[in-house]
Amino acid sequence: MNPFIDAFIHRHQLLKKGDRLLVAVSGGTDSMVLLDWLMANSQKYQFTLDAMHVHHGLRGADADADERFVRQYCETYGVSYHCAFLRLDKKNNRRSLQDLAREKRYEALGEKMREIGANKLAVAHHGDDQAETMLMQWVRGAASSGSGMPAIRAFAEGELIRPFLSVSKKEIESIGREKEIPYRHDASNDSRNYTRNRLRKNVMPYLYAENPRLHQTAQRQAEQAQLEDAYLAEQAYSCFQTLRVDKQAVFCDDLLNIPHALQRRVIHLLLNYLDDENTSVWSRHDIDSVLELTKHSVPSASRNLTHSWKAERRYGELHFMRVRESGRSAAKETEVSLEFTEVYRTDRGLLRVYPPGAEAPNDNGRSDSVSINVQEAALPLCLRTRKPGDRIRLPDGRGSKKIKDVMIDLKIPKSIRDQWPILTDDHGTILWVPLLIRSYELQNQRPDEKNSAVLTYNEASHHQQC
Repeated sequence: MNPFIDAFIHRHQLLKKGDRLLVAVSGGTDSMVLLDWLMANSQKYQFTLDAMHVHHGLRGADADADERFVRQYCETYGVSYHCAFLRLDKKNNRRSLQDLAREKRYEALGEKMREIGANKLAVAHHGDDQAETMLMQWVRGAASSGSGMPAIRAFAEGELIRPFLSVSKKEIESIGREKEIPYRHDASNDSRNYTRNRLRKNVMPYLYAENPRLHQTAQRQAEQAQLEDAYLAEQAYSCFQTLRVDKQAVFCDDLLNIPHALQRRVIHLLLNYLDDENTSVWSRHDIDSVLELTKHSVPSASRNLTHSWKAERRYGELHFMRVRESGRSAAKETEVSLEFTEVYRTDRGLLRVYPPGAEAPNDNGRSDSVSINVQEAALPLCLRTRKPGDRIRLPDGRGSKKIKDVMIDLKIPKSIRDQWPILTDDHGTILWVPLLIRSYELQNQRPDEKNSAVLTYNEASHHQQC
């Protein structure tokens, strides 16, 4: 067996005497080799082992066959077997189906750990997965860019461990062939509809050609980035404790006196502290908006944040408040230039912007989403509320129609018409009124999945597209 695995486990102290492990087994090569490795080393490391398969209910007979395969394998080798059958709510899902499946899978695994008294969950992420994750973080501009996945982290009431981060996919496949370990093939891993799959097939081969030990390099850099991130988090918390916070207000000078490298981290901590309900996930747009207000030369200004929050500059103080639905007039609203990978809160709902290449819901002509070819559109896109005389070119190209008349025809209450979001291009051309109508320009744009951004919009009540 690969010596790097034992060395990695010892270095990170992933396994200890008396552990009870639950290993997640999909039936694919990686998880089957991990299951075999854990079975072979349970006495050496003195832990007990259970296996669990999660059936997502998405791939019909193939998924049934996967579950049956893992169950029979465990029965053959005397491994305690568990299975969770999920039913995913795809219709009411705001995120991608892949994200929803991942969330529910880990929920099920955590519940089983508590049920059987397991203190560790073992998953089969390997070195290629680490490199791909770091690439995805960089491409998407994530706050954690470069930190990848930790070898061990808190999970449920115990820990999640990744014993295979030190080895590559090819090395795992080689072990599987050598030991003749059976496995199942998931055809969805061949699809190029997902960012990770595209990176794996289009980018990773070139990187490995330049550096055959890429997975080890990625793991070293991830570990260093995680150490640095932990240190910066500690420093940010120390700076946060120096802030004078009084009734959801903070002094701008206190924030400006914090080192630039830590300001965004401290603002993130501040927003989490003020949200006593602890229900908000703050975007980069929120943090940048607060930082902009802090540095604003005008003594009075405000910015709408996500999750019904608002930040307001009042001379030398920054005030935060929750904004409830109150029928505010459109005259008080300003236009917002959209950035990709951001989330925007409007009076009526939530707009998400997925950049080209990101995992996003399919458009398929739905009223709550649109695809926009960024090579053809006049950027930046703008989100605003209704203005007098607004018109949109009808989808069939037969003239235009006042937005007011569109809303009247669809029986949109007068009290909320001025709050309704409208998407325009940089020339002011109305492209989309979410949930109501899309323009001729969007309806007849040149299809180009590679260069298309996807925008989705969600609110409490939905109306049909005309």
